[in-house]
Amino acid sequence: MRQILNIYLSVLLACLFSSCLPNKTDQNRNTITVVTLRGPSAMSIINLLDNPDIDEEIFFDIILLDEPSQAKPYLFKKKADLAFLPGTMSVLLYNREVPYKLAGVPVWGTLYLYADSTIQSWKDLQNQEIYSMGRGITPDIVLRYLLDAHNLEPGKNVTLNYSFPTHEALANASAAGKAPIAVLSEPLGTFASNKNKTLKSVFNLSAEWRKIHQDTAVLFQTALVINTLFAEENPVLAKKVLDHIEAQVNSVNQNIGKAAKLATIYDLLPDSAMAVEAYHRSEIHYVKAFEIKDQLLSFLTVFHTFNPDIIGGQLPDDDFFYSYAESDTL
Repeated sequence: MRQILNIYLSVLLACLFSSCLPNKTDQNRNTITVVTLRGPSAMSIINLLDNPDIDEEIFFDIILLDEPSQAKPYLFKKKADLAFLPGTMSVLLYNREVPYKLAGVPVWGTLYLYADSTIQSWKDLQNQEIYSMGRGITPDIVLRYLLDAHNLEPGKNVTLNYSFPTHEALANASAAGKAPIAVLSEPLGTFASNKNKTLKSVFNLSAEWRKIHQDTAVLFQTALVINTLFAEENPVLAKKVLDHIEAQVNSVNQNIGKAAKLATIYDLLPDSAMAVEAYHRSEIHYVKAFEIKDQLLSFLTVFHTFNPDIIGGQLPDDDFFYSYAESDTL
């Protein structure tokens, strides 16, 4: 019996000086899983990607994905605490009762129409063929809305071509001269125009949208959503995490040169010069969602009118807009 007791005490003492017990630092640190897409979303948190342990209490585990569809398993299985998604996708998932709410908007309008120097106005697009990626998704609907505003009707006096099914495929086609007039998202537009010097940025679609909507204008392209269960169970931590994200998103504009270098290191763009250009073309700044609820609903109304199924059949209710202001007092 004494021998067994001595063995037990020896094991217990060994555990006290080994990994049998949690390390105090690890025990006190919360790992926050963030899913983001390559492109403007990842560009917006490039400093965090490079330094994920900026807080002694928080470690950011950032997962880079190539396509929005790859994010769905993380969301359906509630494995992500935060996720950067296309704006319309965030509404669609909410309407399907996937437990995530809109916390903020980090990226605004990275869509541009590229063409050669013969296209300088909306009138010049009459009887032309425009290449767009994905019928019925954000770039397509924004383009159709702006064409309609300038009396251009697809199938009548302008042609839309959806031959290239992904952003990357369309950018490569434009770079190769196979899609001479195209709607491209940054940073792929910059990539294509650097490869094909005849391509020029003709219209910033976000700026064109603002011309029409003025004070109510937002082009809700990228959403940051937060896991509802995580936020409800950890309101103070959730606020701290979101404050970090906001600061990190806004920090890229303070030193674009540094951000551009990091974007090449993490293989988001092939070289720093191109990355600097892409950052200048991408409207990156963080705004809390509940602060601009009306403008976001105004934008989503356009999509709902065009095709309600795109956002899950209905506009989101007030509960979609996550507000963490109340945790200030906790």
